[in-house]
Amino acid sequence: MDETEEQISMELETLETIFIHELEIFERNEKYVKTIKVNLKPATGEDTDAQWVCMELWFYIPVGYPDVIPVIAIKNPRGLSENRIQDIKKDLIQRAKDREGMMVLYELIQAAVDHLTAGNSPDCQCSICLYDFTETDVFVKTGCFHYFHGHCLSRYIKYQLEEMHEKKEEAKKNNSPLKEPLILMCPMCRVEIPEDLVAEDSESLPPPSRQLDDPEFRMNPQLETLQRQMTNLYLRQKERGGIIDIEGERNKFFIQISDHQARDESSTQGTQTSASNLHSAKACSTQPPPQQQTHSKGCARRVETDSSDSESDGGRITASRARNRRGKNKMYPTPSEKKRAHLQALQLMKLEQGKTQPETEKPTENGCKSRTKNSGRKPS
Repeated sequence: MDETEEQISMELETLETIFIHELEIFERNEKYVKTIKVNLKPATGEDTDAQWVCMELWFYIPVGYPDVIPVIAIKNPRGLSENRIQDIKKDLIQRAKDREGMMVLYELIQAAVDHLTAGNSPDCQCSICLYDFTETDVFVKTGCFHYFHGHCLSRYIKYQLEEMHEKKEEAKKNNSPLKEPLILMCPMCRVEIPEDLVAEDSESLPPPSRQLDDPEFRMNPQLETLQRQMTNLYLRQKERGGIIDIEGERNKFFIQISDHQARDESSTQGTQTSASNLHSAKACSTQPPPQQQTHSKGCARRVETDSSDSESDGGRITASRARNRRGKNKMYPTPSEKKRAHLQALQLMKLEQGKTQPETEKPTENGCKSRTKNSGRKPS
């Protein structure tokens, strides 16, 4: 270990002795020799409730330190405006440049603590009402160092507790467990906060002083015109499906059977009865025309009247009926009808080519008509 590395190790050991719980050191990486993080708060002694601001100060120690100044960064500030953060960072960089070649980490940390102690008051906006804090405002600090007007946070806590109570009553009424534990969370970082964080009720706490200074709101022609434009835009987006229906999405079915799947299922069922349908077609070549039966909802749908279908299915719904039910009153031919149409087309082609002669039909013993080829001879 050379002299420079020994000096760096001694400086880090000194910092660890002074900042026992606030300091964290990361080992060497490809770019820096060491990386140091220090959690800083104002110097208020043992009165931690009087600490209103905090931040993380990061040092990236490069190769060649102390002849090369460290890279300084401020992360996770609480209660500090962007201007104050930039002022603190600019002052620390200038101090490091003035003492180039010296071990300056402790001095820079102490200078940052002095900045926080001198400006130990939240210089930011209330995250609920978005008004700045003034000297006369009553504000509250959470354990995660977020700041709110007492009036605003009290209203937020009251609303959240009422909503939690409604969820518990609904779960008790439906006899179902809660999906997740109900806890009161910070409006900013969602960390749990106590219910008694604000001792007084919101009605007894004064509202933000900046809110009282605001002029009374009044509608003017420009706002009315803008309101009409936004209303027309909303209606146009709703017609085109651009507005999400929350209630409809809540009741939406995530598993649906499309028309194609319904047709595939009915085709599979139709193949099982195709053999019996073809056999009945040979025994009885003519069938009465399909009738129109009125549905209970007033829609007409096609119903097969062939007795052979009902007999072969054993009383089950035929493939054509299943299609009419699943296909939303759409007509789809059964496999037997496709087969019959194919045979008729072949017969017509043969007639046109003169290879066959037309068939005649004569009644059989059972009253049906059977097809016989005409030999061209006259009956005796």
